[in-house]
Amino acid sequence: FCWTYTDGHAVRTEVQTGVSDGDWIEVTNRQQPPANGADPWVPIDGKEQVILGDLTTLAEGTAVAIAPATEGTKLAREAPTVDRRPTNALTAPKPLEASNNKIGKLESEM
Repeated sequence: FCWTYTDGHAVRTEVQTGVSDGDWIEVTNRQQPPANGADPWVPIDGKEQVILGDLTTLAEGTAVAIAPATEGTKLAREAPTVDRRPTNALTAPKPLEASNNKIGKLESEM
């Protein structure tokens, strides 16, 4: 479950999960109140207002207020994409250098 914000109050919302990589868990669906026999599970659409922080003080219906976002806060859908292209694809690798200089002593030289 997670806590969501609805009309100024905390609401315990059951969720269904999908894929996990050990660090992240995909949340695929949330449960909504039953309405006239409709499926109570609806897909996560990104409009959910999930409550973060110290959740130990929350209970169903607790009054909550939305705090302004802190500097640097980003929504998951706004996460930057990683550019995996080489920084300079036209640069050839540096040539290897060879030398006849000794690196260390052989056991027989000790």
